[in-house]
Amino acid sequence: MVHNSPNLDSLRSAWQEKYQAKKKLQTTKSVNFQIQQGDRFLACDQLSEALTCYRHALKINPNSTEAKQRLVKTINQQKELVQAKNNHPQPSISLTPHQQDNDTKVVAQVYLQQAQSLEAEGKWQKAIVSCQEALKFDSQLAEAYKIWGDNLHKLGNLTEAIGYNAKALVIKPNYAEVCLNLGSLSFQQQRWQQASYYYQKAVEIQPNCVGAYRNLARTYKKLNQQELMLDCWYQALQIEPNRATVAEHCKLAKIMGLKGRLDRAIFCYQQAIKLKP
Repeated sequence: MVHNSPNLDSLRSAWQEKYQAKKKLQTTKSVNFQIQQGDRFLACDQLSEALTCYRHALKINPNSTEAKQRLVKTINQQKELVQAKNNHPQPSISLTPHQQDNDTKVVAQVYLQQAQSLEAEGKWQKAIVSCQEALKFDSQLAEAYKIWGDNLHKLGNLTEAIGYNAKALVIKPNYAEVCLNLGSLSFQQQRWQQASYYYQKAVEIQPNCVGAYRNLARTYKKLNQQELMLDCWYQALQIEPNRATVAEHCKLAKIMGLKGRLDRAIFCYQQAIKLKP
């Protein structure tokens, strides 16, 4: 039996690292070459050739932000050129069908990322504008509707926030995060039944969603449904016991004990002891 020496393993590891680094460098060089070629075509107003180069760059590295940005810029220039020639707005871009489908999705993702960055910076109105731009290129982008709704919520417009989150859910029915949003928005409007519906849907989609169980427990409390409230609270503690305090575990354990649910009471006490031995 042949055993690999530590030195041999070390050499193999070093070789792998060197190979991966070289491969990454070659990819970067290839992407940069395509982008530079595209830029040269763009400078000469050869938009179709520039688009081809940027698409090649994205085939090599689909995550190249620089290539995506160049593609967006070129498509917008092409669109403006078509509009100028026809002297009236043109909703579509002059591309072959398969190119248009791929390009518009890339452009939509760029605007979506822009919206996310603007939201993180607290520029909510500008984030909404970026969502609108994204949806011009991909009307079925559920994430854009969701972010639009999030920013409307931050601007204090609950009703429209619900509307845009609802649109996201129509496009993507298993969007647990949107269900949570709709539950919270409904809760804020004191629509307890509607809130419970959306939180339940979030749990169906994502059974280990602690936030959904906690919010559902709060909602059942508002609906005076104590048993369901306790069940949800217990489920949340089961999934993430360390998220609750010792006092919370003990409080629930006491209630479960009084109701004769001794197995659950024991579990809660055990978790409290683990947190504070």
